Amino acid sequence: AKASERFEQMDVNKDGYLDRSDREARSAQRRAECFGKADADKNGQLARAELPKDHKLTAHFDMLDTDKNGTLSASEFAKGNSM
Repeated sequence: AKASERFEQMDVNKDGYLDRSDREARSAQRRAECFGKADADKNGQLARAELPKDHKLTAHFDMLDTDKNGTLSASEFAKGNSM
């Protein structure tokens, strides 16, 4: 039963197969969950102070902040997490 439950969870597009699209969709879900947890004030942007000092993106914050507004959007965060 646990294996079938795990398969159902992993088969994001519910086509009965596990493939690249399922992996990519699951990765996007995990990035969104991580962003949501880090976004302490829930404003849809991550300030540098919201990232733990040891987070892998902290060192690259300025590079990832492509619009130079001092925060990371969900898409900027996702690009950084795919590095």
